[in-house]
Amino acid sequence: MNEPIHGTRSRYKAGCRCDDCRKANARAQKEYRHRARCYTSDGTPEIPQRVPAEPVVEHIEKLIASGWLKKDIATDAGTKASTISGIARRKWPKMARHIANAILALEPLEPVAVDPVVVERLVAGKDWRAENATHAERVAAARLLTPGQWDRLGLNRRAMERAS
Repeated sequence: MNEPIHGTRSRYKAGCRCDDCRKANARAQKEYRHRARCYTSDGTPEIPQRVPAEPVVEHIEKLIASGWLKKDIATDAGTKASTISGIARRKWPKMARHIANAILALEPLEPVAVDPVVVERLVAGKDWRAENATHAERVAAARLLTPGQWDRLGLNRRAMERAS
């Protein structure tokens, strides 16, 4: 019977536990894990499943600055709000590629035009109906009023928290 030579994985699999065979087995296992991680079963290179989170963090900051809420980012990206919060707090240096792609696909909101005359009338309580104003105009007016006066604009505390 022909036994494999020392210092090979084959000899290790045959039962030898000398230092050379153990090192050969460790090398072979390391190469196997690398191939399994970086290549598909047919040998073609695979795209990494985890990507750096920093570009996504910057994009989330831009989205939030433009008016997105974290829960809306999460909903549109197909994940949980806690995941978005963790990414935004830089909790993880890397993240799942599919979530990163979904977040990076979101566009910042365009600024909404607010008519200052409408906001003035809403704040003054003049003969102007809040229903005729856009949501952005009502929110702009409400920021100049006390919370007790928000009702006449058709806004409540929850609407104002979402607008912040």
